[in-house]
Formats: sequence, structure tokens, C-alpha cells
Amino acid sequence: APDLKGEIPSWVCVLQAMACLVYQTLDNLDGKQARRTGTSSPLGLLFDHGIDALVVTVGGLSLSAVFQFGETWKTLCFWIAGATGFYMASWEEYYTNEFDLPPINGPSEGILIFTALELLTAWKGVGIWNKDSLIPGVQNNSIFVYGLLLGSWATVLGNVTKVFKSPYRRKVMKVSFARALSKILPFVALNSLAFLWLSLSKKNIMELHPRLVVWTLGLAFAKLVMLLIVAHMCDEEYHPWRRSIIPIFFMAAHVCYSMLQKNYDGLDEKLIIEELFVVSVLAYSHMAYSLVNDCCKILDINCFTIKKQSKDHAI
Repeated sequence: APDLKGEIPSWVCVLQAMACLVYQTLDNLDGKQARRTGTSSPLGLLFDHGIDALVVTVGGLSLSAVFQFGETWKTLCFWIAGATGFYMASWEEYYTNEFDLPPINGPSEGILIFTALELLTAWKGVGIWNKDSLIPGVQNNSIFVYGLLLGSWATVLGNVTKVFKSPYRRKVMKVSFARALSKILPFVALNSLAFLWLSLSKKNIMELHPRLVVWTLGLAFAKLVMLLIVAHMCDEEYHPWRRSIIPIFFMAAHVCYSMLQKNYDGLDEKLIIEELFVVSVLAYSHMAYSLVNDCCKILDINCFTIKKQSKDHAI
């Protein structure tokens, strides 16, 4: 469904449900397998979290089509809820040196819930999501998004509370709580500017290119998360404001300002979102290549194959 709505064959929903379960299983097994075979490394950690960050966008778009969100605010809010949970969990881990997920979380219960809903959709059809809920005039998929946003904000509150109380942040990192909060600003600005732009867009850019919009945000988000993970892995300070990220914020802010000033004549929103997408692809690709290449050189390992150990090293 290119426009994230419309009829979807039942077998597609079943296939997607199976893909979710396979992804969850492999995501839980990869670390144990690496430790069992003695091949665990920081590169594996980067691959693990890097793929997870991309799955937020891949899975978000696929589920948006299943839940019939379409080219609307629902798709954007659905993606923001998932990205927020991922980013804040990584932010909490950086400042607490612990990765402690809540009792009900996205990687475990969340995927199982989505899988069950996909199977329900395969059985009942996608039309169930466009029907009115118990609240007259409010569709079932709208209730779902509201509930997801509420759960996301509850999780964020827990993340912030743990960082505020963290002795690791205060005694080891010696970082003030205000400084820790400032590291969230790029992510907040990215989503706020995107939401403002899409709300003010006269050409309804979300309706014209829903997948392009979400993928542009997704790649920028994935880079922010990867930089945070690398900073934690290397025990370095996290610097989210990078040169490759600045153009995205500048162009989005320029569009929003022009719209607020009601100066639409010089704006080609289609061209702008395409340019932003290209910048996001190049920035993410450069970061991914550089990180993988540096890890392989420093650790003296290959990316997708395992080097044979010499006899002396094996002994």
C-alpha cells in the first residue's frame, strides 16, 4: 500500500506477522550466539542496535498500512511514538550505564501485540480499523494511536526519572541533569519541526510523499541513535549536533518560517523533501561505512566473515 491505506490481502498480514516473530527471535539470539562462539565485538553491538533503529521505520510504515493510518497525522505520530521509545531508552542507558526495559516494552510484549493485531487483521480485514470505536466519530485506529502515545509518554517519564536519580551520572560521569536533558533537544527539534511543517503544508506534503517523509525522519533519527550508542561504547561525551544533521534542521526551520510568514511562492515542498531525503541517505551511509570500517581496522576483524585464528593465537 504505497499510500498506507486500502485493501491488503490476508496472506500479506500473516506474512508480516511471521516476519515480526522471526525478527524478534533473531534479535534475541544474536548476542547469545556471538558470545557462545567467541565472536562478540563492539561491531556486533553497532549492527544490532543499528538494525533495530532502522526497523523502527521499516516496521512503522508496514504497520501503518495494516492499521490504515494513511497519509495522515496518525502515521507520523505512530512513528514518533516508536522512535521516542527507542531514543529515550538509549539515552537512559548512556547516563545510567544500564539497559533496563520496563515490564511491558516494545521489543518483547510490543512485537507480540503487533503480531496478534496483524493476525486479527488477516482474519477480520483491514476495514476494522476504519470503523468507529465505542466513542462516536473516533475510529479504532485513532484510539490505538492515542493509547500508544500515552504509553510512550509514560515510558519517557520513567526514562527521565531514572536518569535524574542515576548515581552513575552524578558520581562517575559528573554531568548535571540539565546537561543530560540538553542531549534530547536535537531529537525533539527534529520531530517538532517535522510535525509543524506537515501541519502547515499547503501542498500537504505528507499526502504526496508519506513514505519519503517518514524515511527522511527515520534516517536522521537512526544517525542520532547510532552516535549516542558509539559515545556510550567508547565512554565519550555525546555530541548530537553534527555538521551533517544541521542542514536538515535548517531547511525544515526555513520551510516552517516561510509558511508562518505566508510566503509560499518560493517554496517547492516536493523538491525540498527530496533534497532532505538525499541528505539523510548520504549522512547515514557515510556514518555507517565509517563506523564499520573503523571497527574492522581497530579490532582486526572482518565485517561479515570470521577470520581464521593462527595456531599460536588459538593456543
